[in-house]
Amino acid sequence: MIEHVHDPLAAFREAFRVLKPGGAIWLATPNLESFGHARFGSDWRGLEPPRHLVLFTGHSMEKAMINTGFANIEYKPCPMQASGYYQNSLRLSRGEDSFDDRASTLPLALRLEALIADLRAVANPSRSEAIVMTATRPPSD
Repeated sequence: MIEHVHDPLAAFREAFRVLKPGGAIWLATPNLESFGHARFGSDWRGLEPPRHLVLFTGHSMEKAMINTGFANIEYKPCPMQASGYYQNSLRLSRGEDSFDDRASTLPLALRLEALIADLRAVANPSRSEAIVMTATRPPSD
């Protein structure tokens, strides 16, 4: 949900405040450094204006979390969701309904392109379609 708020730093601060010391947070959001964003530009499914207000790179997400007090930040690869985002982006680029998830609506070559996007994300998780991170509120002293 972090991409849907007007002030994500305020949301991080509030999450930090309500977590017990040692508590963990899990976040997932579209990745501006993804292969899909590089390939599709304004037709990338992750943009979703006006619903998505703020988007992150892995580095900017980590920096925001550090700046709000989180520790033990871990980037969790999530490459196998790429084909869904990628197929939606393919549909957008073709002027089709991006939420029509019937794979048969895309030609085989484009479905294979989406599968290859999954494999590329396995090889380079920082370029997957989504950023997934975990972090903790440091324990009290």
